[in-house]
Amino acid sequence: MRAILVLTAVMISANALTLSAGDLISDVQEKIKGIDEQFKEAQKGYLESIKNKKPDINIVREAQKKRESQLADLIKEVEAIEPDKRGLAEYALLTDLYSRMRDWDLVVKNAQAALNLRKDSPEIHVDLITAFIEKGDVANAEEGFKTALEQSSAKDSILPLHYRLYVLNGRTGKVHAAAEHLSLFLPTLRNVGNSNAKRNYLQNAIELSNLLFNAGNKSLAIPRLDEEISYWKGLDPKESSWAPGIQRRLINQKIRLLSQLNEEKTARELIAQSREELTTALNANPDDLAAVIAWGELLEVEAELAPADEKSKAVSVWLDYVDQQVLKNPSHQDLVSSYSEAYRNYGQQLSKEERLDELQSLLKRYQNVLTKVPAESPSKGTLTYAESMLKNLIRRLATEIKQKELIGKPMTPLETDQWVNGSPLSQEDLKGKVLLFDFWAVWCGPCRATFPHLTEWHEKYKDEGLVVIGLTRYYRYGWDDEKKEHRKEEGLSQEKEVAALEKFAAHHGLKHRLAFMPEESETSEDYAVSGIPHVVVVDRNGIIRLIRVGSGEKNAKEIEKTIEELIKAKPEGAAAN
Repeated sequence: MRAILVLTAVMISANALTLSAGDLISDVQEKIKGIDEQFKEAQKGYLESIKNKKPDINIVREAQKKRESQLADLIKEVEAIEPDKRGLAEYALLTDLYSRMRDWDLVVKNAQAALNLRKDSPEIHVDLITAFIEKGDVANAEEGFKTALEQSSAKDSILPLHYRLYVLNGRTGKVHAAAEHLSLFLPTLRNVGNSNAKRNYLQNAIELSNLLFNAGNKSLAIPRLDEEISYWKGLDPKESSWAPGIQRRLINQKIRLLSQLNEEKTARELIAQSREELTTALNANPDDLAAVIAWGELLEVEAELAPADEKSKAVSVWLDYVDQQVLKNPSHQDLVSSYSEAYRNYGQQLSKEERLDELQSLLKRYQNVLTKVPAESPSKGTLTYAESMLKNLIRRLATEIKQKELIGKPMTPLETDQWVNGSPLSQEDLKGKVLLFDFWAVWCGPCRATFPHLTEWHEKYKDEGLVVIGLTRYYRYGWDDEKKEHRKEEGLSQEKEVAALEKFAAHHGLKHRLAFMPEESETSEDYAVSGIPHVVVVDRNGIIRLIRVGSGEKNAKEIEKTIEELIKAKPEGAAAN
């Protein structure tokens, strides 16, 4: 009897433990929902600040800090459950929390422990592979994917990872592996049910052919494209209304590739065949909008492939046609999408070729059509989005051109107000020095990511003539002594912001000089600053030699290489040893 009581007590204790863990999981899951809702509200607040023309990104930053703190507390609660008492539910919850914190090392460790409990779980395999992908660990991601296909009870949830592995391999220069993953992923996108799915499929199909073509597999690119064309050709148009349009887009891509292979005769034969088929379709029904769209896309291909002396006319014929059609059918979403995509594609081509005047003319032409589309048209948003894209292309290209034009030109004297980390430097102080101007801000994450490089270069080359100057504006950011971090403070005086920057610099171990530019300063414009961090390197003669925008190792290597070259060079007029 006593043994039964003891056994019963043990069972009750175990059930209580299980119930306690279950209650904890439910409680943590509810708290996560609350945290998500709080963050969504902060995002809404930021969007409202934009609408009111007083954008305050600090709303989101503060909410993000609070979110991370709350998630860290929840992680401690779940981690308090001893590992040998964790089940799949606990491991799944920890994976969710670690993923939200983007701690991929812990996700890996947690998922590997969970697989010891259940090796055939596709969800756990996906978690593990995703973590390797986020870490940029190609070898382990590929090995994990292979293992998942061998062990998982349901492979359908594993297969979509082909796409993420395609992206990872492409990003790390493994083009052949990237093409293989994309090729295996593409068939999963063939179930096209709406315009977005159609667009997604076509983007990936065309990307695959380009990937194979540019990776040295030209002999494989067109046969792989033919496989997709044959698939859509084999479908009954009555059962798949998307099939003819998709087939024509893929044929257009084939024509482009054939032209690049100098197989002009075959390309022209395909163009002639498409012309004949579309002419027949439009003669039978001029209002066949699928054929109208396809005709415009064919004219685009012809404009791309036209000889130099005929290109202007071919472009004009193409744009005249699509302009007319969109004005006749401004509410047809597919036609409008094709139309705006055509302008975006051509705009990107002009931008790539640095044809700024033509790009500006293209925008004016597009805007002229846009003014004629009724304001209540459901496609107006698609059209205005393309307009914004063209404007951005113009701004970016104009900035890039200005930056290129600055190379080899004398530097413009800096306009500075108050200095941190040292006394003010005059133009005379900078003569004969190699200069690095870093345009930055305390709130800019990529700017802070460059601090180790800036500190290293300052220490390494300061005695050899390098002067590093960090240039920033008054952004009204103070310093939180308790949290040891910067914070937005409306109405903060310039004097207090200078004091805050001194503490910021000390906290981050910055040794090079920092300077605020006056409110009315045009220094940023003089150096074509459109995004930060923005680095300008000047030689000992005051001539601009390098401009780089953004953080990252590639930029850092180019900057340091330029510094070393300029350090070794003597200023003009210097006596030879």
